[in-house]
This record gives sequence, structure tokens and C-alpha cells, in this order.
Amino acid sequence: MDFFQRQDNARRKTSLLVLLFVIAVLLVVVAVNGAIFVIFKFSNSYEFDTAQWWLGAPAAYTALGTLLVIIAGSLTCYIKLGSGGVAVAKMAGAERVDLNSRSSEIRTYINVVEEMSIAAGLPVPEIFIMPQELAINAFVAGYTPADTVVVITQGALVTLSRDELQGVIGHEFSHILHADTLINLRLMALLAGILFVGDIGQFLMRSSSRGRHSSRRSKEEGGMLLLGLALAIIGYVGVFMGRLIKAAVSRQREFLADASSVQFTRNPEGIAGALFTIDQHTSSSYLTHTIQAESMNHMCFGETVKIGFSKLLASHPPIRERIDALGGSMFARVRSKNRNKQQPAPVNEQTKTSADLPKEAKGFASGSSTSASPVTNKKNVNELPPISYVSPVKKNAGANTSSFKTATGEVSVEDVDHARLLLQRLPEEVHQLTHTPSGAALIIICLIAKENNLSEKEITSVYNQSGFNFPPVGTITTIFALTERIDNQLRMPVLELCSPTLKTLDTKQRETLIFSLFSLAKSDGKISLFEFLCLSFLELQLPAKVRKPKIRQTYKLHELSDELDTILTLIYQAGVPHQDEAAAKTILEDSIHRLCGGKSQQPLTSKRNTREVSAAFNKLRDLSPLLKPAVLDAATDLILADNVITTKEYDVLRVIASCLDCPMPALMIRK
Repeated sequence: MDFFQRQDNARRKTSLLVLLFVIAVLLVVVAVNGAIFVIFKFSNSYEFDTAQWWLGAPAAYTALGTLLVIIAGSLTCYIKLGSGGVAVAKMAGAERVDLNSRSSEIRTYINVVEEMSIAAGLPVPEIFIMPQELAINAFVAGYTPADTVVVITQGALVTLSRDELQGVIGHEFSHILHADTLINLRLMALLAGILFVGDIGQFLMRSSSRGRHSSRRSKEEGGMLLLGLALAIIGYVGVFMGRLIKAAVSRQREFLADASSVQFTRNPEGIAGALFTIDQHTSSSYLTHTIQAESMNHMCFGETVKIGFSKLLASHPPIRERIDALGGSMFARVRSKNRNKQQPAPVNEQTKTSADLPKEAKGFASGSSTSASPVTNKKNVNELPPISYVSPVKKNAGANTSSFKTATGEVSVEDVDHARLLLQRLPEEVHQLTHTPSGAALIIICLIAKENNLSEKEITSVYNQSGFNFPPVGTITTIFALTERIDNQLRMPVLELCSPTLKTLDTKQRETLIFSLFSLAKSDGKISLFEFLCLSFLELQLPAKVRKPKIRQTYKLHELSDELDTILTLIYQAGVPHQDEAAAKTILEDSIHRLCGGKSQQPLTSKRNTREVSAAFNKLRDLSPLLKPAVLDAATDLILADNVITTKEYDVLRVIASCLDCPMPALMIRK
């Protein structure tokens, strides 16, 4: 099953989830009706018989009230989860990791996440830690890859080795690739409504209990206490049904995620060792410092709460079964390997000391910024120049294309090794600067300024317009010199490293930064291909609000014929300087005809402006998962017209894949 089929199956699972939820809601409604009927029947408060209750207005009103309570609970949770993965992390009591920490454990954690992200072609997620949790656990959460966060416990950070941590992170990234994170959030919101019934019951019990101490117990108070007790019991029944649903949705995919982690790392002992350590750890994987442990159970690496009847209700298979599934003798191997392993004492606080930066760039360690309004006239920015194309790298810098078209959503150990090499090639000073908002912003400004040959004064002005304080004297020159060492193949990975840092800016700061970058890009009267791709990528990764997948999707490609025409023509024009123009033109026309059933509506030589291409990107995001491979295949065929993939061509494809929420591993260029 390929990536796109898994995404489509994940969306279909939502239908199964809704069906199970509806069944659970009906059972809760019947149970609430039964509880209230019994209380009223035996309290002699009202005179009615069974038929009058169940077939009349009382049962209908009770059912309506119960449904409203469940809907209110689910809707409240859904609103709380509006910011996607960050909302879940905060609900769990997690804190953002200081990306400039000198702690060796934190540095390892950051490096593993960045390597895995670049290898998988996924946006680098925001990185969190649960500092009070001494158990070993982790989770990822988010509606789309762009708003995903990765979270681990303090116990996992200080207890696991690098190989074990990489195995856990590989497992969690598998959930992103399989679109499990979307299902997890929807499941969390739906089940919150059922649990809300039990919360109301507990509230009524506490209220009645307080009433007994302040006044004489009356029949009404007794009835309220019984009603609260009944609703609390029904709430526990709701928990039981919620666990059943979680088990039905989650259990088998944990085996798949474990297997995928082995595929990513080629080291089964890594994740097996982590599972064995959980089995032997004094705190296991149970979360004790968050009230969300129950609701998050299905999205974590291991069980977050102790569950009775675990064979029926657990969201995860038993640890021994998970280890054995990785290899017949794996449990014995990891037990032997870990026999003499010492458990390090857990630490409750992160080391939050900034790493050393270049002398002239120390002012960026804090990442401080101020909100500033753009001084450039918006009307001028909206005068959109055409996208210009610069000749790409030479043909002898092409890539091996044999398995390129099947790379989407797949991660190999070679991809992980290549990502590690890319990060090693990146100047360490630049890597450190990507970890602060001010440093990340200045790196991107300098990359765009290189395209326009701007002076230090002009760069400083744009930087200040972006909402940041004036940098120390000499900083611009130093960082601009550092960006000169970033070759074309490293520019997209650098943008990916900058994106999670820039996500910490508030909405106004993000908009101001992108606005200033757009002004900078068009300062020479045109927008280069890299400038456009850079701005498009940042707009995708730094939206004003979290983009949730639409329920209604586009299922017919011809409905987006103009948008597909625009995107494919963009790729054609980017590759023409080094391709066989006639062959590329033939492939373009065939692709448009195959996808849309017609011919291009615009001359192939006409330049597309940024507004047209951005609008096309936004429309393509709503494609059904099963239609996305046809678009990527057409784009890839066009790029491979001469059997060569250049860095610039790959960057175009990478942004298109990001628009479609499709992971695209980093390209391995032959030197």
C-alpha cells in the first residue's frame, strides 16, 4: 500500500470512527434515559407508567438534552484543538524545547527530529518535552504535517540511548506519514463529548454532597445525588466504550508504525530496546502529571494509563508482542543487551543555556522581536511581476532517477543517512541561527538578498521592517557571508529548519515577515524562481491559522484544469533552459490532456505571476488523496524529460509536494 492509499484509508477510517461514535452515543442516550426513569419511578415524584416515559415527551426531551451535552463536550474540545498539534502539547503540559540548549540529551533529541524530517521530506515539527513526566513515552499530533508537533517525556529523554530514541521518533514519524495524526485528533474530540456526561455526573455528586452538610437532606437532594451517581457510572461506561473505539482504531497501526521505524533506521534493536526499557522502567509509560492521560492514550508510543482487561481495551498491543513482531528472537536479544544497563536518574529541568553563536551574532540568541508595521505601501507589493527563470545547475549535477517517482511517503535508511550528511555540510553557525526567530528570519532575508544583490543597509532595513530590532554592528555582514556557504542543494533544508522556529512568532509577526520578504523579492522588478518557491513554502508553513483538512474534497481533476495548467507550465518553464524543448513541450501537452482532457489555455511562453501560482497551490490542496499521485507523476514526467533532475527542478517539486501534504525525501545529487 503506497502513501496515497494510506492517506485515503485514513480518511475512510474517519467514517468508521463516526459510525462507532454514533453507536456509543445511542447507548449513552438509552442509559441516561434508563437512569432518570428509574430515579423518578422509585422516588414517587411523578405519576407515570413505563409506556408514557419511553414513548412520550420525557424520553424525547431527555435524549435531546443528552445529545446536546455530548455535542457541547465534543465541540468544546474541537475548539480547544483549533491550533492543532500545539494545542495538544499544551493540554498535555508540554513545553517547547530550547533549541539552543547545551544539554547533550536535548541536542540529541533535536538532531534526531531534524534528520528524520529532512529524510522523510516532512516539515520539521515543533519540538516539545513533558518535563514533569518520568515515564517513557512520546507522541505526535497535528491536523496536517505543517502544524505537527513531536513531544517526548523527560523520562524518555534521559533514559533512552540515541538508537532507542531514534527508534521511537521513527515510530512517531510513521504516524505522520500514515495520516494517523488527523484521526487521533478527531477521535479525541469525538470521545470528549461522551466523557463530558460523566463529568456532569461527578459535579452533581459533589454538589449534593456539599448540600448534605449545609442543610437537611431532602428527597430532591437524594434524587440529585442518585442522578449524579448514575451519570458518573454512565460516564465510566462512556470511558469503557471510548477505550473500545480506541482499541479498534489504534491497535493494529502500532505494529505498522513499529515496522516502519525499523524500515527507516534498519536497526530493529533501537525500537525494541526502547520497548524493553519501558517494560523494565519503574514508571513504565504511564503519565502521572497530566489530566489528559486518558484522552491521549491512543496517540502515544505506549499506554498512558493502567487499563484493566488490557487484551480487550488497550490501545496498544502488549510490549512483548510488539518486540516479538520485530523478530522471533528479538526479546531475548534486547534482554541480554540490556541486562547490565544502568537506568540514569531522571532530571526534572532542561538546561536552557544558549549555544555559542558567532561573535557578531550573539544578539540573536534571545530571538527577541517587536511588532512593527510594514512601511512599504501594500498597493505596490500587490503589483505582481512575472516569475523569472535562471539557468539551473549543469547536467552533470543530476540525480539518480530510477526510484524517484516512488519516493513519496517512503523513508529508507539511505534517506536518513543522506539527511545526516546534509546537516553536517551545513555551517554550524547557520544551523544554530535557524534555532532563533530573529536568526532564522535574517538567514532567509540574506538568501533572498543574494538573488537581488542588495547592500547591508538595505538588508538591515528589511530586517527591521519584519518586526525585529536592529542587529548589532557587523552582524549582517557576518551572516550574509555565512549564507554564501549555503549551496543550492541546502537552501530548501535550511528553510525547513527555519520553519518550526518561525512558527513561534505570533500571527501578526508572521504576516509582517512574509510581507517584508515579498517586498524584498520584488525590489528588482521581478521574482526569481527561488524567491517565489521560498515565499510559497513559508506561506504554506506559516499560515495565519491552522488549516484543517476539508470534509468536501475535489474528486475530479478537470475541475482544476486551469490550476493544473498553471503549475505544469511553471515546471516546463523552469526546465526549458537545459531540456530538449520539443520533448518537454510534448510531455507538457500530453500531461495536460491526460489530467484535464484538453489543451493548455495559455501560450507556453507566457509568464505566470505569483498570484496565479499561489491561487493554484491553494486549490490543489483540496484534492482527494487518490488524485494527488496523478499530479505528482505528471510533474515528475515533465522534470524527467531529459532524464536529469536538477536542484531547481526538485525545489519546484518539493514545494508542490508540500502544497499537497505529500512528503518528498531530500534529493541525492551526484557531484
